[in-house]
Amino acid sequence: MSFSKGISITASELNNTNSAHFDTLTTQGNGWTPSRVWYSHRSSGSPLVTLTIHCGILGGATMRVERLDASGNVIDTLLSKTYGWNTSTTETVNSKGEGWYRIRSTEGTQIDSGDTWYLYAGKTDCTKGHKLTLYENPYNGGNRLTGQLITAELLNAGRGGTI
Repeated sequence: MSFSKGISITASELNNTNSAHFDTLTTQGNGWTPSRVWYSHRSSGSPLVTLTIHCGILGGATMRVERLDASGNVIDTLLSKTYGWNTSTTETVNSKGEGWYRIRSTEGTQIDSGDTWYLYAGKTDCTKGHKLTLYENPYNGGNRLTGQLITAELLNAGRGGTI
């Protein structure tokens, strides 16, 4: 179910909606070095990113998922793994708590086109009776938005939570 005008906002539905990935990256094939930075409100231990890797007969890749400080410096590496040729696997990396994260592959990556990487950002520990809040777009920051009209579209995008 998704939110629509006239429907009550419940903590359980907000948690369900926020459990979905907010973005999907699709690999573009050989030589592509993807990198994405986003802010996640996920609690420690909950899924942060799920990535599917296929490396063909001539391929290979080193994938990294890193936690960053506000200046973009790496403070923790959650995944640093090299996949060899003929690899076919799916990895789920769990969050280390609210903050900035980056997913990237190293230079010279040879991965197949069409693999999907799911990024998660929504707060999934919303509680009944707490104040409802909205957050910035995960690519812009993790700040709460005050004075912002709460719309079904923003809630369905995983940008709602409780404080």
